[in-house]
Amino acid sequence: MSDGTGQAPKKETVYGGSAPAMDNKAFAQPSGSTGTVYGGPTTTQGTVYGGPSAPGVASPPVRTATGVSPAVVRGASWFFWIAALSIVNSIISMSGGGWHFIVGMGITQVVDGIGSLTGSSGTAIAFVINLFIAGIVALFGVFARKGQKWAFLVGMILYALDGVLLLVASDFLSVAFHAYALFSIFRGFKSLD
Repeated sequence: MSDGTGQAPKKETVYGGSAPAMDNKAFAQPSGSTGTVYGGPTTTQGTVYGGPSAPGVASPPVRTATGVSPAVVRGASWFFWIAALSIVNSIISMSGGGWHFIVGMGITQVVDGIGSLTGSSGTAIAFVINLFIAGIVALFGVFARKGQKWAFLVGMILYALDGVLLLVASDFLSVAFHAYALFSIFRGFKSLD
């Protein structure tokens, strides 16, 4: 094909310089192998979203910056929710509210009840005690997010005991939610290597 002057068009690069000589052998790969655009081997196989590239081909497990799987992080995050909503429950109790979040802890409700019987100074002391309890639960979350099995185990045991306390108080909706939260935390624990 001609460019109108009778000569074939020149092959040039985008920047206008001459095209470098190419050695097609540098890009050749053995049949059936995979690689990157530049011809190097891939470090992982799979699609952009992390799924397997073909049926039967397993992709490597996804890890977060801390080196644990997202399932571990999701399970550990429950400790933060439990701690935060327990504090919210204490604030609601201090302000005279008659309701609570079912994910909160029963022990903080007991502390709030005892504190309210002793007046305003007792309520303030109860709130400080609840902050301490919630802080410990949040620490379980911090260590569990780092993949510490002991944090998952101790946290689950204490939260199960808290559920027994709610069972004695006949708060069955909170007990059911405790069971669901424990199941979710256990799934994170089970995902640990």
